[in-house]
Amino acid sequence: MEVRTSTPSTYATTTRWRGWPTLVWPEQQERRDRLERAVRIAREEPPSIVKGDLFDALPGLLAEAGRHGTPVVFHSAVIAYLEVAERERFHELMTGLVAAGSAAG
Repeated sequence: MEVRTSTPSTYATTTRWRGWPTLVWPEQQERRDRLERAVRIAREEPPSIVKGDLFDALPGLLAEAGRHGTPVVFHSAVIAYLEVAERERFHELMTGLVAAGSAAG
C-alpha cells in the first residue's frame, strides 16, 4: 500500500487552481464560495490518498480511521469499475466488517 503525496488536492496548492472558478456559472456565487472554502481546507489539511488493492487495503484503513473517529466509506466511481463478482465481494467485505465491528475501531 502506498500513500500518495501527489493527490487531487495538489491542484489546490498550485497555480492550476486559477481556472477552477470558471467551472462554476457566474450567477452561482454560493457554489464558487464553497469551492474556494474547500480548496482552502485542502491546502491546510491535505487528504491522504492511498493507492492499493481495495480488498487488501480497506480493512486496515478502516481500523486506522476507527482510532480517530467514526469511519465512513464513500465511493463515487470505484464500484462502477468492478466486475459484478467484485461488487458482490465488496458488499460481502463491508457487511462482514460492519457485523464484526471492525469499522468502529
